[in-house]
Amino acid sequence: LAKNQGEKIISKVKNLKKDIENSRIIINTNFSTSFFETMHSGIPNIVLAKQDYFLLRTDKHELINEMIENKLLFEDTEEALVHTNKIWKEPMKWWNSDNVKATREKFSRLCFVKTHNELDTWKNFFQSQL
Repeated sequence: LAKNQGEKIISKVKNLKKDIENSRIIINTNFSTSFFETMHSGIPNIVLAKQDYFLLRTDKHELINEMIENKLLFEDTEEALVHTNKIWKEPMKWWNSDNVKATREKFSRLCFVKTHNELDTWKNFFQSQL
């Protein structure tokens, strides 16, 4: 991507929140905390990673397939590059399309903890695992 778009598209900022806010498109290289943060941010983003490295429960496989279908998840760098170049001028148009929006909402429903007191939720979870 840097070869095609130039080095200026790679952030030099060392603050994740500022980087996210100032990004046109975010490319994550694994299915980890940074990807979850960027999915929650509302900024267009994708993840480029091998599915072999995911540690997901079987109930998440349908979501993964939807993410691939809607170009949120890529295993092939060339496919990710083609997609990124295609949406570069208007990434929000793709990001807010009905299918992508529905997949993002499904991701949020299945992957984010949303309670009034998340600290207690995590505390109870870890205590139950001991």
